Amino acid sequence: MDKSSRIRKGVAEILNVTGSLIDQVGPRLPGSEACIQAAKCLKKEFGKVCGKVYLNPFDQYPGAFYYIPTLLVIIYSAGSVLYFFQGICVHCASLIYIFGLFFFIHQFVFLGSFFDRFFRKAPGCNVIGIQKPQSEVKQQVIICGHHDSTRVCNFLEKRQSLYAFRIIIPVLFLCYAAVASAVASVHVLAGAPFHGFYIVSIFIICFGFLFILPLLSFYAREGTPGAGDNLVSSVMCAGIAKYIRETKGALRNTRLILLSTDGEEIGQKGSQAFLSHFKGEIEAIKTYVLSIDSIYKEKDLAFLETERNGTVKMPGSLLTEARSLSEKLGYSIKTRKIPVGGGGTDAGQFARKGIETLSLIGISTKLIRKDICYHTSRDVVGNIEPEALEKAFDLLAQFILDKDNAVRI
Repeated sequence: MDKSSRIRKGVAEILNVTGSLIDQVGPRLPGSEACIQAAKCLKKEFGKVCGKVYLNPFDQYPGAFYYIPTLLVIIYSAGSVLYFFQGICVHCASLIYIFGLFFFIHQFVFLGSFFDRFFRKAPGCNVIGIQKPQSEVKQQVIICGHHDSTRVCNFLEKRQSLYAFRIIIPVLFLCYAAVASAVASVHVLAGAPFHGFYIVSIFIICFGFLFILPLLSFYAREGTPGAGDNLVSSVMCAGIAKYIRETKGALRNTRLILLSTDGEEIGQKGSQAFLSHFKGEIEAIKTYVLSIDSIYKEKDLAFLETERNGTVKMPGSLLTEARSLSEKLGYSIKTRKIPVGGGGTDAGQFARKGIETLSLIGISTKLIRKDICYHTSRDVVGNIEPEALEKAFDLLAQFILDKDNAVRI
């Protein structure tokens, strides 16, 4: 069987296993029993190709992420009521609005964890598989996906082209309210009378409720099937390991680590936990990370130049290597930057720690997007292009093989 046939067969098996797991456990919200069950199923899959496999449990706080839209509505409403009553209440309104902005930026933009402690704790569970090399370990490659799925996003379920605006406009109104209340607060401290700006601001802030209140319905209660985002990538980790073992045998000097994280959808909590638990093992040896996320369409395959809402820059040397390899294989895979508000993948957690990391996606990052299945009830196996998986599979497998060959020279 030639290389192309092996890859097509491997991808067909990956899609079949992904579909079977979804049928078996359903949506896998972080902290749910279904997500833990999915981790146990993946442990069995990893066990087919790895000599050592184990679960990495940790604590996470899903509400700290999922309640962001609701809390923004509450904060905006409370600040607006206080702003209306003037006097000393304006100082309180200003503080509330500013807190709302800080909370949003910390939790959503920087994916922070400070506020986690105020929400209910839930179990998380990463899956780790280790494939040892034939000889001395001189480097290691971590290939990573995530098995949790998110809640259905109502803003993407319908009228997808308006999604960015339905997020950006409420934040702009919150920014305006913070500035307006700060200006009014200065006037109160100075003993100056309220003027036309204050009256105009009341009308603008009240008008903002038309855009703020819909945030209450940002998330549905049910979870997505999460096929492309991102169970198929976790299964593909095992598929690539199997392909390498069956076609080339064990790697010579490269330890291959398969990692499927939990909690990626609520701020990349699983990769944070992995880095915390295995910091010593990662720092002790040269490590490369290959992150796979949201592979849907062949035309959208891209390496990310930035991660975590554009706040983390990806290593340029690894991007250059990957682009060179993709051209060598006859693929045209572009590079893209994740904009602020675009989220990120587990790769961002590794890159911000200085680990050489490559992030491969297969979804549009445009401001206005249509016909995407990401974070919707349509995120099923049938909406993943096999051709996209085949290219990703071939590229990542060859990247690992080339790294192993290079270390012997």
